[in-house]
Parts: sequence; C-alpha cells; structure tokens
Amino acid sequence: MGRLKAVGAVLLAQVFLVAFLGTMFRFQVLNDKRQLILNSSVVVQFYSYQPNPYLTSYSRFFYNFGYPTVTSLFEDPMRPKQNRSMDEANFSRFSILLEDDIQKSGDPKIKEAFLHPPPNRIQEYGDTLAINALLTRDADRKPYGLVRISHNIKNLPRDVFFKNVLLYFVVVFLYNSLIVLVYLYLSHRKRPLLMSLDRGYLHDHAIGALKLQHRILGDIIADHQSTQPAAQPPSAAEPDDNLVPFPAPKRKT
Repeated sequence: MGRLKAVGAVLLAQVFLVAFLGTMFRFQVLNDKRQLILNSSVVVQFYSYQPNPYLTSYSRFFYNFGYPTVTSLFEDPMRPKQNRSMDEANFSRFSILLEDDIQKSGDPKIKEAFLHPPPNRIQEYGDTLAINALLTRDADRKPYGLVRISHNIKNLPRDVFFKNVLLYFVVVFLYNSLIVLVYLYLSHRKRPLLMSLDRGYLHDHAIGALKLQHRILGDIIADHQSTQPAAQPPSAAEPDDNLVPFPAPKRKT
C-alpha cells in the first residue's frame, strides 16, 4: 500500500509538471506572437506615413527557417543549409496595396482591412497573422491604399519549443531531482532504527562489539577476584591483647 501511494504521488507530481510546462509553453507562444505584432506594427506605421503618396502597388515575400530542429541551435544562422524543405520555413509578406488593386483582390480579409480598419488592424485567421495600416494623403483624409504585413504562423509553436528546449530540460531535471530528494528524505525518516541493525554491516559489528564487551567485563571480574586476600584464622602462638596476665605465684623458702 505504501509503494502504491508513492507511485501515485510521483504520477501526480508529473501531471503537475506537465501542466506547468504546458502553461509556460502557451505563454511563450503568445509572447512571441505579441512581439511579432509589435515589430510589424512599427514597420507598417513607418511606411504608411510618407510625405509622397505611393503610385503603384508593391509586394515582396520573405522567409526564414526559425528553429526547425534541435541541431539548429548550434548552427551558424548566416550559413545557408542545403536540401531544406520549404514547409519548415516561416513566410512573411510585405505589401503596399492601392485601392484599385484592393478591389481586384480575391482575398476578403484585405477588403475588410481597407473598408473597416479599426476592428481589422490586426487579423488572425487560419495560419495567417496580418497587421494593416491605411495610406492617406495629407490633403485628403480618405484612404487610398493599405500597408500590410502578413505572417504564416503555422510553425510558430515549433520554433518556440526548439528555442526553449534547453530551458524545458533544465526544469524537468531540477524538478525530478527535487522529487527524488524529498522521497529519500521521507523514506529515511519513516525507516525504524532496529530495521537497519538486524542485518548487514551494523548487525555484524554490533554482535562483535557485544562479544568484546562481554570478554572485557569477564576479565575485569576475574582480576578483581584474584586480588582479594583470603581470610586467615588467628595463630595460636600470637598473644591476645585482650587477655590480662596473672602474676606468677611466689615460691615458699
């Protein structure tokens, strides 16, 4: 029964660890997403406030591979790697779209961002995260286009995991080490002292110590008995001090 309780406590501790790591992972994914939104917002705001209006639409794709594997943590990011699948890449698209091109676009999200800008400044749908900013002229407050940065966030959780995999390993190692130490401490406190004296090293040396003490006590008793003098009866030749001598009788002449 005690072993089952220990196993149940360990399993409960592991469930708590998994819940903690899952919460931390979720927070890290949201934090990376917020950072991506912040950086993209700075860029679109910069390009939306230009002194001269844009005359043509412009679009360009960017991609990076993030952290697709554990070994990428030890690779030089400036050194290109061959034979890499593009499914592992993170794609971003920077676009300057004028009103005519927006109307011709088949993407309804772009039209919503242009026609209803406040609720669609940040759009997240499917695997896409888009940040938008309207283009306006100084003399005319009516928007004439849109600056848009869209990111494919399909691989964002993967990148967050591999970016923090060493941290997860350290947390798991330290947590389980603490569980082992607590278990050893509690099991040592519950173990009776006599249980460790009736076997093995302590058992043999305790018996040897008792035999040695018995021998020493026996020698002490024997020495004590041999040094005591035996009681001797009083000698007949020796005078008794308690007797009073009688005077010798006088001889008649």
